[in-house]
Amino acid sequence: MSSVVAFQFPAYEEPELNSGILASCPDARLERVEKAGVAPTGYHATTIYPEYVRIKGGWVLATESRMDSVIVVTDDGWT
Repeated sequence: MSSVVAFQFPAYEEPELNSGILASCPDARLERVEKAGVAPTGYHATTIYPEYVRIKGGWVLATESRMDSVIVVTDDGWT
């Protein structure tokens, strides 16, 4: 008889973003989209891992990290 071990993700620990080398990182370079649904040249494709973006001097965690997507910043916020 085999035993089944339940998989459990480890608890997520937010990195220390406001000290060391990360404290001096510049803001992300944002580009205006010229056509709906078309990413600008040199865009960053997101991953399944937690991703932070520095905007206006602060770090923001992407709310829905997923593979091969892009982060969109609007006047109301970002997704």
